[in-house]
Amino acid sequence: YLNTFNKVVKLREETTKKFPTIKLNHLKNLTNNFACIQFARNDTPDKSSGYTLDDNTRALITTILHNSIFNSIQSSKLSKIYIKFLEYTQEQDGNFKNNFHNENEILDSHSEDSFGRAIWALGYSINKSKDEEIKEKSKQLLKKSFKKISSLKELRAKAFSIIGLYHYYEKYKHEEILTQIKELADSLIKSYEIESSDDWHWFEQMLTYSNAKLPEALFLAYKSTNNKKYLEIAEKTLHFLSDILFIEDELLPIGQKGWFTKNGKRALFDQQPVDVSAMVQTYLTAYEITNDKHYYEKAVLAFNWFLGRNYLKQMVYNESIGGCYDGLSKDNLNLNQGAESTVSYLIARLMLEEIKRKK
Repeated sequence: YLNTFNKVVKLREETTKKFPTIKLNHLKNLTNNFACIQFARNDTPDKSSGYTLDDNTRALITTILHNSIFNSIQSSKLSKIYIKFLEYTQEQDGNFKNNFHNENEILDSHSEDSFGRAIWALGYSINKSKDEEIKEKSKQLLKKSFKKISSLKELRAKAFSIIGLYHYYEKYKHEEILTQIKELADSLIKSYEIESSDDWHWFEQMLTYSNAKLPEALFLAYKSTNNKKYLEIAEKTLHFLSDILFIEDELLPIGQKGWFTKNGKRALFDQQPVDVSAMVQTYLTAYEITNDKHYYEKAVLAFNWFLGRNYLKQMVYNESIGGCYDGLSKDNLNLNQGAESTVSYLIARLMLEEIKRKK
């Protein structure tokens, strides 16, 4: 019925820059004294789903960014919970446990992606946090994990780590950090040179999840090193990705049910908020580094996916509580509002707010 109503009154056909008010209500509701709960049933936290490093690293980034903009007591308190959780998950060798049923029960041990996200969150906190205790704790945790970064194999883990190391290097110009950024960025370039072709400007033979974080990492590596090769490949791969994901000025993320293999058929569903958020983040990073307004306009256009400029023409953001629905399928929204979708929306929205205030 809503789809028919939208067609009749032509709702949500225009791109808007009138963004919703930023609310942490649902994130706060998902968070207890231990950490951010993974899933929700509709908007009710499902404590039985446990806690993941992935969600809490992104929640830490969200609240650090929120506090840097608004100087908020609420986000400051939440940040302390998330950094404490990261400290709790770190092992003696610097790796991180990933998945917890509760404070005493580990469901599985490690993930390169979650390790990379932890490095991203820690570097970001070092650069952006206003809380000296959080900054110092983040430095300690990152330094303990630093030696493990060079052994990463997964491309996205490398990209997340570059982003975190970039932020660390922005704050402290340590030569060993710059060397590690170069090593990881060169590894991404090598993958690109092996896998790309005249009609496939990408790092792998498949587009899957959080694709945009790969070019974003190279944009930031360029800013740290001034290596123009990084900028060239960052722009080329982002343009390639954009040409695939935008159809008639509407973002259609790669679907998780099948992804998109080179020379294969692209999956359109289910579409995930985390992938949309990654596009917004990368466009804004590209805009800040190149000052090309085209990237800012693309960020706004991508963000409008949350506001109804999507396949179903339905709001994916729940404006009443500040939550975000978990995904968009061919026929309906997933009305659950878990941690990943909510913090993904919030990071994108807060980055847009940060850019607006800099203008």
